Amino acid sequence: MSLAGGVLLGLGSAILLQQYGVRVLTRAALIQSVVTALVVAVVVPSLARAVGVRRYNNALRKAGLA
Repeated sequence: MSLAGGVLLGLGSAILLQQYGVRVLTRAALIQSVVTALVVAVVVPSLARAVGVRRYNNALRKAGLA
């Protein structure tokens, strides 16, 4: 789900930047936008999970269960 969202985010942002006249839509720019969005779509959920696991582990340590 997050990878599909990343692809759509990359395409949408590239097209929006082209429509606003900020960036010319070339093949390289489109690929760069999609790859950047995919990286963000993978990294952000991974970091959020790592933070949650760290908090849970700390709570277990404080309770003396780990």
